[in-house]
Amino acid sequence: SGAKNFAAWFDEYPEIKFILAHMNYHDPADSIELAKKYPNVYLETSWQPAETIAEAVREVGSEKIMFGTDWPFAGNNQEVGLKRIRIAQKSGWISELQMEQLLGKTAARVFGITHAT
Repeated sequence: SGAKNFAAWFDEYPEIKFILAHMNYHDPADSIELAKKYPNVYLETSWQPAETIAEAVREVGSEKIMFGTDWPFAGNNQEVGLKRIRIAQKSGWISELQMEQLLGKTAARVFGITHAT
């Protein structure tokens, strides 16, 4: 279903980084499985509840997951997405460091973004 249809590409193009939007939305377990199997597959958090985000962190590690908002120009998706990640941290499901990775460090590494300190 969904993301699994692209598995052949993940094998064929190992140098390309693939980001599974919404963690495959209705089937996040499939995206988690793919991110575990393929080093070039990453997950994005939009539309997923805090519990699913925490499960993904446990299964694949926060270094392969990044915050996403889907449509930041309409509604409050940014606030909702941030709240879900903060709920996962405040509930003890993910650590402060893992939250920091989700909220920027993973994306910075994946996209090769550096900033002055």
